[in-house]
Amino acid sequence: MFDRSRPGLQTHPLSHGYSAAEHFLAGGAVNLRPMTAFDAEKLRTFLNELTDKSRRERFLRPVSEMPDYLLRSLTRLNGRRHVAFMAEATEEGSKRMVGEARYAVDPEHPGEAEFAIAVDDRWQGRGIAVRLLDALENRARTGGLRRLFADTLDDNHAMLSLARRCGYTVAANRREVGVKRLVKDLAASSALH
Repeated sequence: MFDRSRPGLQTHPLSHGYSAAEHFLAGGAVNLRPMTAFDAEKLRTFLNELTDKSRRERFLRPVSEMPDYLLRSLTRLNGRRHVAFMAEATEEGSKRMVGEARYAVDPEHPGEAEFAIAVDDRWQGRGIAVRLLDALENRARTGGLRRLFADTLDDNHAMLSLARRCGYTVAANRREVGVKRLVKDLAASSALH
């Protein structure tokens, strides 16, 4: 189903009121769309195929394979308090997940949400993470959130660089050694959009 008012945008039927966009990147077309519970097996495959280093950076600790309880938690999406986007590329005639980004609203601070992002190692450096993060920020703003934050490992230079380029402040995490806290005030940055 296509949104004729916005060329190049494709509406996903389970998108909770926001559209997916086709982006053309180096190496082929990548479709960004909201993730749903029906994408659980795609998510499992994607996370299991990440390198050990990328899984460690995504979860802040070594994770060898996705346990069922974690997969269930990551696919309990409601489009408001827990939102996720996925990037899919067409490879050899079939769609393959190459990135994911999500946020979950902090229950103690309902105007804030913690986010996470991961891109398939073979697809890194092509702008997918920037587009996923932009989609998250736009959804968070329209959902009334004031702030996004994330923790990342000190040695995750790609994430630290991405965060700085996208306007996040980077500071030491007071509770965990070897971890940095990334924070962005969405209200202050909304004037730029």
